[in-house]
Amino acid sequence: MAELLAALSLGTDLGMGHPMEHVLRQTYLALRLAEEIGLEGDEREVVYYSSMMAWVGCHIDAYEQAKWFGDDCAVKHDIRSIDFGKPVEGAAFVVRHIGTGRRVTERAVLGARFLGDGLKAMDAMLENHWRAADQLADRLGLGDAVRANIEQTFERWDGKGEPGAAKGADVLIASRLVNLADVVEVFHEAGGVDAAVGVAMARRGTQFDPHLVDLFCDRAASIFSELEQVTNWDEVMDRQASQSTSSPTTGSTTLSRPSATSST
Repeated sequence: MAELLAALSLGTDLGMGHPMEHVLRQTYLALRLAEEIGLEGDEREVVYYSSMMAWVGCHIDAYEQAKWFGDDCAVKHDIRSIDFGKPVEGAAFVVRHIGTGRRVTERAVLGARFLGDGLKAMDAMLENHWRAADQLADRLGLGDAVRANIEQTFERWDGKGEPGAAKGADVLIASRLVNLADVVEVFHEAGGVDAAVGVAMARRGTQFDPHLVDLFCDRAASIFSELEQVTNWDEVMDRQASQSTSSPTTGSTTLSRPSATSST
């Protein structure tokens, strides 16, 4: 199962416009932080599978994305650079990307249409993405704990995510770890440790769990140094194998924050 998802993740990377092994590096980071906060083996296993599955469904409506934004891979890549909890940033992102590659007049018409049909389509896309990942998780026999985290893929610490049903410590810990690891890995790839720490701090308490951000910033240099010394595929496979010996197909525990890092 682990090897299958790792192979699938390479295609997911390409579809999101990321360098190969982004998802593997993201998973390594999420697992290292999970170890740091003291998650047990079966809980870390949920982190592993949730991370490997999180973005699998993001290509299900690539046609719809391309209709509005032109290069769907580029928009999925660039979306990590924006804090969509800030309406002005979100609006500027849409303006920059709407109708990419088309003539100015076509972009203007498409922009006007986006204010109606496009906004509804954006909401539907996010739901389609996690639902597609959830359906695959179900077919693979992954447990309730993994599927619960997949449902919260687009939730935020401040409650401004999608579907917006959870905020703060109600967002499951694996989802919080994956959300942080995903973005900081992209920024590290582009600008190194300082860029990764910078985006984590900038979104501390909004997109990201502030306690996890503090831990990440304290450990970032050493963790990224480790990551640069390993072969991502082998290391992630080894870490998955070292988790709980229980099968992910039967796990149904809902993860919560360990008491050592409880919300204040």
